[in-house]
Amino acid sequence: KDIVTRMSPKAKHAKMGVEYGSTEIKELIDQSGEGELSTEADNVYMPRRTTCHVLFILVSTATVIASACLAISQAFPDLSVGFLHNVLRVYIFIFCLLFILTELELKWFMDRMPSLQNWILKGWIYSFVGVIGAEEATSVQVQGLMSEKFNSQAAGNAVSIFIRASSWAMAVCGALYFLMGLLCMKGLRDKHRRQYEAKFEESKLPDQTVV
Repeated sequence: KDIVTRMSPKAKHAKMGVEYGSTEIKELIDQSGEGELSTEADNVYMPRRTTCHVLFILVSTATVIASACLAISQAFPDLSVGFLHNVLRVYIFIFCLLFILTELELKWFMDRMPSLQNWILKGWIYSFVGVIGAEEATSVQVQGLMSEKFNSQAAGNAVSIFIRASSWAMAVCGALYFLMGLLCMKGLRDKHRRQYEAKFEESKLPDQTVV
């Protein structure tokens, strides 16, 4: 009688046990199910990149940012000294776009530009374009174009600093790639990347524990 009193009207006490329909039993089952789901969720493993792998990613990210800033600096319409200077700006702009595509490592692009997978060559080109950009900023500032075009010494200096900073950042990233290429660190980067991808794929398999 006590059992029948505590159950909801839908619960029936029979020889085979209590028929499902009791609110109390539903709550117990729901709580048990949620506990199992939370336990499974807690056991999900997401692999972490190694410190070395993260450093390689940071260098690549810094190169993309430096290339984008240098490309933007070449797109300023008022920074024109003459025809040859405009041609140089177009070349630098195109090179910066190629650098960004190289760092993104798009398959269709890398298949057409396999030479850029060589870090020594890539670093040399990066640093070369960065030095040209720094020299461009110096020549433009020497001719007083900044102050005349922007009607302000402060604005002119700000634009010059932006071009110079992005150019030297490009040159530094190129020097890093050149040095890493000499030390054959591309193979090390590829090794850490393969290990991370293998662990990531393994972590998506059901009923698997990744160590």
